[in-house]
Amino acid sequence: MGKNIFIVGLSWVALRFLWKVDLKVYYETFLQFIDSQDMLIASSGTSVAFLMVMSTYILRGINAFSLIKFFNTLLFELSQLAICIISMTAVAFWFEYQINIWIDLGITSIVPVEIVIASLYGLWLHDFNFPMGNKILNNISLPFISVIIIAVMNIFI
Repeated sequence: MGKNIFIVGLSWVALRFLWKVDLKVYYETFLQFIDSQDMLIASSGTSVAFLMVMSTYILRGINAFSLIKFFNTLLFELSQLAICIISMTAVAFWFEYQINIWIDLGITSIVPVEIVIASLYGLWLHDFNFPMGNKILNNISLPFISVIIIAVMNIFI
């Protein structure tokens, strides 16, 4: 999680301060896309999570444990990066533009968390000693901290 926070933070600094990109313009386009496709994105995320768990059981049945570890680790890392991007962007947008993107994202903000939980379950099926609870807590804590920071700042501003 630390490397993802570092990557997202470095990318934010590069975009905002080195290249002087106004991200609010891109946010409006992104918001139009999310408004038109939110249920499709949410249902696709749930379908991907369900198919990950089912494919893990199938691959476990044919003893393809290396494929289980590869696919679940890949999707875990990608969705963990998505959680970091959403959470840190939410805090940065609040401090810079006073925009709460958690409200704008709605149900689509749950998709990376669903995929993280499904991939962690697959990794746990691969190795029963895998610390699934600790990993879930680590990945869910960043969005909660982001929401708490924005809520506290809403009270004081």
